[in-house]
Amino acid sequence: MASLGGNISPPDLGVKLIFATMGVVLCITLGLCRLINNKTEGESPGLVRAFLLFFYSCFVKPHQAGDKGTQQDALESFYKKQADVYDVTRKLLLRGREDMLALAAAQLNHKAARPQPSKGKGRNPEKRIWVDIGGGTGWNIEAMNRFVNVPEYFSSVYLVDFSPSLCEVATRRFARLGWTNVKVVCEDARRFRLEDHERSPRSFEPCGADLLTMSYSLSMIPDFYSVTDSLRALLAPDGFIGVVDFYVQSKADFSFRNYTGGLLGRHIGYLSRTFWRSWFDLDRVNLEPARRDYLEYLFGTVLSVNSRNRALGSIPYYIWIGRQKSVHLLESSEDTEVPDGMPCADVAVSPKAHEIAIRNRNAGLPLPSFFYQNHPWRIYYDDQHQKHTQFGDEYIYAFTWEDTRVDERLLKLTSDDVVLAITSAGDNILSYALRSPGKIHAVDLNPNQNHLLELKLASYSAALPYEDFWEIFGEGKHQDFRALLINRLSPHLSSRAFQYWLANGHVFSSRRSRGLYDTGGSKHAIRVFRWISRAFGCRSAVRALLEARTLNEQREIWTSRIRPALLSRLVSGLVVSSETFLWSALGVRQGGQHARGRRLAVHGRHARPRGARNAHRR
Repeated sequence: MASLGGNISPPDLGVKLIFATMGVVLCITLGLCRLINNKTEGESPGLVRAFLLFFYSCFVKPHQAGDKGTQQDALESFYKKQADVYDVTRKLLLRGREDMLALAAAQLNHKAARPQPSKGKGRNPEKRIWVDIGGGTGWNIEAMNRFVNVPEYFSSVYLVDFSPSLCEVATRRFARLGWTNVKVVCEDARRFRLEDHERSPRSFEPCGADLLTMSYSLSMIPDFYSVTDSLRALLAPDGFIGVVDFYVQSKADFSFRNYTGGLLGRHIGYLSRTFWRSWFDLDRVNLEPARRDYLEYLFGTVLSVNSRNRALGSIPYYIWIGRQKSVHLLESSEDTEVPDGMPCADVAVSPKAHEIAIRNRNAGLPLPSFFYQNHPWRIYYDDQHQKHTQFGDEYIYAFTWEDTRVDERLLKLTSDDVVLAITSAGDNILSYALRSPGKIHAVDLNPNQNHLLELKLASYSAALPYEDFWEIFGEGKHQDFRALLINRLSPHLSSRAFQYWLANGHVFSSRRSRGLYDTGGSKHAIRVFRWISRAFGCRSAVRALLEARTLNEQREIWTSRIRPALLSRLVSGLVVSSETFLWSALGVRQGGQHARGRRLAVHGRHARPRGARNAHRR
């Protein structure tokens, strides 16, 4: 047997692994260098090469600030080698960009469709200006063409970015598309002024952007305070700003604020916050909460969404649509009911909402998001109060039980009447609106019931085609509900209602879902009835009831076949008389909790019975 001879012994396994690892790393490094350096002009990089470049630039290549050590040098160090593969590698990572663009386009379309008040000489309504801050390669601007015709819809589009390499890619993109209204400006966003590019024939004509967007750029700006400050002067008084970006935040930072667009899904747990902040910090992407907080402080919130990129470990990101904070909204005297200049100033504001608005104005804060919505339907409420949070994210009634035709015969509503009604599922409210009373106040302790009413009002306001309306509220199922919600319904919803339906859109579109009418507390009643009809063998009677052509036929089927089963002693004892069932399915409080619940809703958690303070009076 051959021998190594002398004192030489075979290397152990650990040494072999070390040499093997060094060899693999060396091969990968040489391969990356070859891929990076062997780029020919105009060559479209392959998918493998693109992701290798992305990996090298983000995790291997050291960041260099250049000779001057400026922010532009740092950006070039990071983007120069990967500029041509940026769009390919970011499609999976940068989620929510299309949704932000769609929401912004929906707001602009709604504003264009509204009759504009003629208050002196203003801007040309057909002249729309869009400024994309940190627009990079121009992907956002090309993607916007899915929602509006960019070359015709906007008179001018400005892409402002500080990276020459990314701006070069953007310039080639728009030359290929032939979009002459798009201008690429390689400049610090703080120094960008529309007046330097837009020459107005009348010097007194205001010059401001109808739309500002920031797509995953705010988190990469070191001096974000000054950049965000500059946006206020850049945005037109009636313009919109849209932002999508990564974030991490604890509920301790925002739970006390009344000017956010809703807190659904905003809280990020400690471990997730720590991990994602540290991970993105490696590439100088800053996820601290101050960036989003300052944005919400400087502008008024129209819509806000908190979401997760499930494809890549649930990376948190947010979508935000805002407008000018407009402190002049409340310049009218405090004894007036309506703040002057409010977008919905044609409808009175509740005293509580007016008090909150005055308090925010005096503190220099934006108004609650309800003041910035396009419709005056929803008034301010404290969504963190226990009387509202007790319902979780579920309404009780998916449909209204009462027959409003009886109300119509008894009430005989006229234009001089004011209606105060429980919202329920909103069907009764819409029925009253057909009679055109002076005012209708829809009140419900469960805010989710008002979200459902808002969805119905938004569907009418957006003039949805009958087919879409029937699928949503007739069949209770619509495969494209999410697209309708974002593109058509979003301008007609408050931020909290939009958050709710975006999070619960699966009710209409999921294959596993039975639809709208198998949701909420009332689904328990429907499921119990479904079980009873099977157990008592009256499924055919239910079908006959639905197919009956006259009320007399329905009464006969109900009296002879369905009612005996539904109101039998067995069903009454096990189901109908159960207090738990009455509350969860029908919204009837348990006997011992009814009075306490009423006191909690009116007076707060520590309220005492009336008899404990005053003598009972009839």
